[in-house]
Amino acid sequence: MRNVRSRQPSRGLITLLVAMMMLLITMVLVAMAVKLSATNLAALGNVQSRAGALAAAEKVLEEVAGQGPLVPGFLQGMERQVDLNLDGISDYLVQVLPARCVRVTRAGTPLVNSVPLDDSPIDGNWITRWELGALAIDEQSGASVNATHTLRYVLTEAQKQALCTG
Repeated sequence: MRNVRSRQPSRGLITLLVAMMMLLITMVLVAMAVKLSATNLAALGNVQSRAGALAAAEKVLEEVAGQGPLVPGFLQGMERQVDLNLDGISDYLVQVLPARCVRVTRAGTPLVNSVPLDDSPIDGNWITRWELGALAIDEQSGASVNATHTLRYVLTEAQKQALCTG
């Protein structure tokens, strides 16, 4: 009887091929995880830049809104540098847009959420609604955010005539 060799590859060769395929698949998965992690890190940086710019815009809008429509710059607009992390270096440039008087109604009864100016009584005055906007720009990344506040002020007849033109 003749000794016939089997034409099947040896088990060791099959095991080696399967192990190399598993190693290759693992390397591809690790490379994809690293790339995904880098992408997520970049996206998080963008979100943080946007959140910081929005915080800077809100901070300046609240300062301007608290001063009221009688201060210089309310109707003309202004620019302010904002240092959010308090390191002495400006982080954001905030451009406050000129405020717009969008609605005027005769005051009849006091409104809880209106801010009277000059401590004058409500009757005979005007309730005015204003839109105040700001554009905040992150000076390092270039990220920018628009923010808008709608404000309500009580004005006298003379103040209404001077400020709410149009």
